[in-house]
Amino acid sequence: MKLTTLLLTLLAGLLLGWFAHKHWGAVTTSQAVSEYPALAPAYENRQPSTQDSLAIISPGNTVSTLPQRDTLAAAVERYELSQARADSAAMQQARDAVLLYAQQRIRAGDYVAAVEWLQRFLQASYRDVDARLLLAEVFYRQQDYRDAIAQLYEAKAHAFRPEMLTRITRRIRDVVGEQARKYSEDQNTAGLLQLFQHVTQLEPDYAAYFIELAIVQLALEDRDAAQRSLSLVINDPDVGEQARAMLATVQQTAIVIADPDQATLATEVAGVPLIRSGHHFLVDVNPADAESLRLLIDTGASMTILTPEALQQRGLRYRQTGRSRLFSTANGQVRAPVYILESLSVGDWYIQQLEVGILDLGGQAEIDGLLGMNFLSHFRFFIDQNESMLRLSLN
Repeated sequence: MKLTTLLLTLLAGLLLGWFAHKHWGAVTTSQAVSEYPALAPAYENRQPSTQDSLAIISPGNTVSTLPQRDTLAAAVERYELSQARADSAAMQQARDAVLLYAQQRIRAGDYVAAVEWLQRFLQASYRDVDARLLLAEVFYRQQDYRDAIAQLYEAKAHAFRPEMLTRITRRIRDVVGEQARKYSEDQNTAGLLQLFQHVTQLEPDYAAYFIELAIVQLALEDRDAAQRSLSLVINDPDVGEQARAMLATVQQTAIVIADPDQATLATEVAGVPLIRSGHHFLVDVNPADAESLRLLIDTGASMTILTPEALQQRGLRYRQTGRSRLFSTANGQVRAPVYILESLSVGDWYIQQLEVGILDLGGQAEIDGLLGMNFLSHFRFFIDQNESMLRLSLN
């Protein structure tokens, strides 16, 4: 009996190996990743062994005869079913298969198919760092730098290993630099302005981008905007000296051009105190005529989020919209109602009639919600990590 079982096991292994070779080109996951200079080694969640099974459907099925779209649907369906059953081994098999095939499509130059596979998979597993890195690479090879940058920041938001975060950050710097060089070669100053306005919002704690933004604003002769950008970072240990020197030059020019008695000189922007929580920052905000809330600053959240507990316990003034929308959470997409706050202020800055999503954040008791971009994008803002301050100015 034991011998029969052993023989059946060996036969199943041979069949799986033949299937993987036939359908996926006999390339192991670790090999596929290592052939990717920009991403190697790409795996954030774990490093698969060379013995991982890459078959997503049993050898008895004729998957090789199915159209590509059907194969993709089967792979993602297998992943979703395994996710629902909490079958981590089957989830990893399906994930490896999707990512490996996407890599093969990238190597073959079939970017349309690679994007289709990756985007479909990310609907089921939006936090997957490696899928986003691969998608960023596709966009980069297509010279779609803006979308590549967006995917890299998404990947960075979900990565947790220090070495991975460092690698993603370095890649972001490279792609932003390449996009900036392309705009400069094309003399596209408007494109440069949009680029640095965008990345200062995506990464408001990286002071060097504020210097670049100010340089572009000066090239466009928008001195007031340049002064506001520079004033946000004059205390930064890396670029503060440069920011102060540029600011002094701008102010001297302004005095020559304008009446010295009427010239308004930019000074240090007052900050709102932040509370550090791991890699994140919390800030106290004030709704109209209600108790203060403690929100986590989340530049990846398009909408500000409040927990149901905060809504019930803080005496907030709001009105229901009758609308709901989907929000991405650690447990997938969740539909939640959208309300409107009468106002919300951070320090001296406030927004009236602010839309907020009402969503349970999974027991994060220390916060009342997330401060998202539908508030922050109204301002130019810098997260001063050294002083633990949120500095805001006019946009």
